[in-house]
Amino acid sequence: SLFLNTSSPTAVIAHVVGAYDEAENAYTVGETVEPGPVIVSRGLVRLDFSNGARVTIEGPAQVEVINKTRMFLHRGLVTATVPESAVGFVVDTSAAHVVDLGTSFGVSVSEAGLTEVCVFDGEVEVSPPKTARPNAAPRLVKEGQAIRASKDSDTIDSAAYETSRFENAWPLNSGVLQTTGSMRFVSPGPDFHPGNLEDNE
Repeated sequence: SLFLNTSSPTAVIAHVVGAYDEAENAYTVGETVEPGPVIVSRGLVRLDFSNGARVTIEGPAQVEVINKTRMFLHRGLVTATVPESAVGFVVDTSAAHVVDLGTSFGVSVSEAGLTEVCVFDGEVEVSPPKTARPNAAPRLVKEGQAIRASKDSDTIDSAAYETSRFENAWPLNSGVLQTTGSMRFVSPGPDFHPGNLEDNE
């Protein structure tokens, strides 16, 4: 008998900006992504997970898709936008366990294994990897805040809220494929309402 696989894929490639894998094959919109490694040698790829989470990967980056609610960032940079349907989405790194609480945030991992998490909107919980300190209390990181963690240390330290490194990947989460001229983050604050911003320039 024939079994049709009607379950939705873990994620689908929704947007691509000059993105290639390690073998120099171009990523294409509409490709499905199942659990396993995703290597982006250069460019930007947005994955739309079946639970609604949108994650943009900026190369050079190496990630592992675990399932529709979790991914592991080995190195490189991702930005994530997580709607209510996907609250609890996890980005793990070698130095941090990042649990989304309904938000937009960026995570970067340097070659040396330094993890930085920057929260653009909402809040996330960050704790050391479960293997390092299974009972560590998670730290709440809110919009406009950033943290830094390294593999060699089991503390999670506050860091300067520095969004510039995420400025290429972040717009793609909202479907902005290209920006020209000078684009900058509007830092969140009490009067910040995404979508209501107007500017003469």
